[in-house]
Amino acid sequence: DRASKALAEASLLGEPRTYDARSKRSRVPLTTLYHRDHRQRSKEENAQGQQYLTPPEEKALKKYLKLMADLGNPVQIKCLPSLAVIIAR
Repeated sequence: DRASKALAEASLLGEPRTYDARSKRSRVPLTTLYHRDHRQRSKEENAQGQQYLTPPEEKALKKYLKLMADLGNPVQIKCLPSLAVIIAR
């Protein structure tokens, strides 16, 4: 990702080795550089770690929901968590 590349790049001659200077040069937010340098996971990595269903399970759930909607019996949103638990077993 851009933040990791910005941290890996060498500083230009005469440029201070600060997060602010790297942020301005790479156009990556300063806080992102700081967090990446201190090993905090990105939002995408964090979301992948919290994903409840695998991609094939998600695909199956999506297919089921579409089928039910096409048959005129759409599944209520409040039922989705229980369906996910059943699929994940």
